[in-house]
Amino acid sequence: MKKIYAVLVVCFTLTLSVSAQTYFWIGPSGGAGGNWNDNANWSLSSGGPAVGAGVFPNNAVHNVIFDQNALVNVNIENIDLLSITVTNSRTAKLFVGGAMTGPTINLFSTLLASPALKINTGSRLEDSCDTNIPFTIAFNNNAKGLVDGTWYFAGRNTVIGSNGATFTVPGITALTNRVDVNGTIQFRNNTVCPNPITGQDYLFFNSGSTFWLDRNQGNSPRATWDANSTILITGVTTLCPSINVGTVKEIGNLVFNCPGVSVANIGWSIGFPLTVKGNFQVLNTNNRTVILASNGSAFVNIFDYTVNGNFEVSGTNTRVAIANASNSSKVVNFQVNGDLNIGGSSFDLQISNNVVANPTTLKVKGNINHTAGTFGSSSNSVNTTTDLFVVELNGTSNQNISSTGTINNANDELTLLLNNPAGATLTTPITVGKLSFNSAGKGKLTTTTANVLTINNTGVHSLVVNSPSPTGFVNGPVRRRTASTSDYTMPTGKGSIYDPVIMRPSAATTSIYQAEYFGVAFSDLTTISPINGVTNQEYWQVSTASGTDAAIIITLRAAVPGAIATDGIVVARYNGADWVDFSSGGTIIQPGNSTVGAARSTIATINGFYTFGYGIAGALPIRLLNFDARKISSGSAQVSWLISTNSNAEQFEVLKSADGRNFTAAGLVLAIDRQVNYSFTDNNLFTGTSYYRLKMVDKDGKISYSQIVAVMNGAKGILLTSMIPTIVSSSATLTISSSEKGTMQLMVTDMYGRIVKQQLVSIGTGNQQVVLNLQSLASGAYQVTAVMNNSQVGTIRFLRQ
Repeated sequence: MKKIYAVLVVCFTLTLSVSAQTYFWIGPSGGAGGNWNDNANWSLSSGGPAVGAGVFPNNAVHNVIFDQNALVNVNIENIDLLSITVTNSRTAKLFVGGAMTGPTINLFSTLLASPALKINTGSRLEDSCDTNIPFTIAFNNNAKGLVDGTWYFAGRNTVIGSNGATFTVPGITALTNRVDVNGTIQFRNNTVCPNPITGQDYLFFNSGSTFWLDRNQGNSPRATWDANSTILITGVTTLCPSINVGTVKEIGNLVFNCPGVSVANIGWSIGFPLTVKGNFQVLNTNNRTVILASNGSAFVNIFDYTVNGNFEVSGTNTRVAIANASNSSKVVNFQVNGDLNIGGSSFDLQISNNVVANPTTLKVKGNINHTAGTFGSSSNSVNTTTDLFVVELNGTSNQNISSTGTINNANDELTLLLNNPAGATLTTPITVGKLSFNSAGKGKLTTTTANVLTINNTGVHSLVVNSPSPTGFVNGPVRRRTASTSDYTMPTGKGSIYDPVIMRPSAATTSIYQAEYFGVAFSDLTTISPINGVTNQEYWQVSTASGTDAAIIITLRAAVPGAIATDGIVVARYNGADWVDFSSGGTIIQPGNSTVGAARSTIATINGFYTFGYGIAGALPIRLLNFDARKISSGSAQVSWLISTNSNAEQFEVLKSADGRNFTAAGLVLAIDRQVNYSFTDNNLFTGTSYYRLKMVDKDGKISYSQIVAVMNGAKGILLTSMIPTIVSSSATLTISSSEKGTMQLMVTDMYGRIVKQQLVSIGTGNQQVVLNLQSLASGAYQVTAVMNNSQVGTIRFLRQ
């Protein structure tokens, strides 16, 4: 039986070789074209005479060659051919008129050397039909194809419905069909894009090939795609095409360039999971937003996309959103293994305003280059327990980040996540919402003074600066925006040391602070008493970029070299020549040989260098934070004051005067260990004005005095009671006592009586303090005069050193 079968196969092959006949088109290339079944249009040789009457190609052993331009009316319902070849850089146009119901050209050759379809380099085959009918070129079982040139599908006129020109391969598995594409297959409107079930087994888009969807909607075929093949999408107006991935779920390059898009927020049904083995480019969306992962099925939880090459958004009219996934089950992961190049008008991770806890994560292994438009998320969703919009750096070598300024959104919810042990470097200044090191890889973000990172979210929850550590911090200056009096961590470090500084703003005013850590000794370690020394291991440079005064908090990592148990450790500030105590109103670490603890500074305009200083704990002076007096009845007044927690107070003597010059003791108050609030009641209030001053004695016998305050009893008026200091380096504090409210004009004049500075202040009843910024004055003698209600209140002289 096997012998008989072998003989039959040989006989059939011989029959084909004997019967095979090649036909060359010699018919028209323009006008109305020529009919397929007209023998005058065919020859048995290239450019030769026409075949006999009634003869034309229509048999499974017939080959057709187009070696000259051709316009052919396929006017037969079913045509069987061994092969079709387009060669000699010519164009063959096959069209179907309105009288047909659905012609098919069936191709049978199973030989790779002589494929059923062959379009040579530079040659072009065009298939089209007039009306709503199918026109198909079908590859028979095991047939082969080779497209080195262009295979073009179009509707000659408007085709309505799902019919049109197309090609098919068998939907049967385990066949040997193979169609290799090295050139271009292009589908225009009014065509039917192929979608073979087993296409990835039979269609091969090789390096340099293109599947071109120059039409609205449509789809790509399931195929095997080389990394350097391309799906090019250019004709979308209202509906994006489907990218069919089959079981392999990989394509080559993907390019979207559609200047005719007319629908806002147009969803793209890209299959997932999907790997783009090459580059992914979005070049033009006509200023409409194209959404790569729209909401999809309620049963699908994760959208996963990977781009092995670069992901590019460019062009002045391009808008892209990764996700519009509002269901709580929708999680979107978009991995870019090459560079992320963002231009265009806008690029959003997420545009849904109903995001609950479903994050959209853009992961990048290469560099980030943001050159134009906005880069962030237009979603207004906010979450304090889940990062909703994440740009994750997960490369294996250092990654560079450049931007036009902001990778963020209006609610400061976009998170920059470091997940790369090799770290990342800013090559431009960048603002983000939040900064996270909550990953397995962590990594250090390197910044410079010119290229600083700003953390813009003013929240104090743990997601704003998440999980910094010795393997994940900002290596260089970092800025942080604040809007409360809470503590704000600046995640600073150097080398293998993470050592943050904490900012505690004095008011809820929107402010921006900048900090950088240096894990070495400062160049000058000289000190002024009561500071005996400073650490030679580290210091911070901290400044107020804008906003209110603040205190800084620094935390010990180890014992301060040189400090002993009887010392106290405080925040020290470099004044340009020496390190000085900067702990008034702050906190001190005791004992001095502590290895843990935090020191808080005084509240001031932060600008300069700061580190740990130490001195004999008992030598640290009394720090008076507030001193006031107020009338509580017609015959009595209450004097109150506040000192810092690290003050070394022994006792306080309340002094009283009727003229503001000659003071006598009114009472004595003993200091109590760790108590900071004190008061004294004077039951002998003068009629008229009583002046009060505090004499402070510390445990070492050192004496210091407070400013003067006044209480007016049965008298009306306004007094300048004191100015501290009167030898001024940058600023001074005026104490003003008033029995009425109003606006006061303060005028600073030089020795020639010229006004060099003016300031208007609002005055209330009682004692108040006004800070004068005198830093801009030249050295010399001056006086400040107060005027209120068109009357001069008083004058105080001072020196600007």
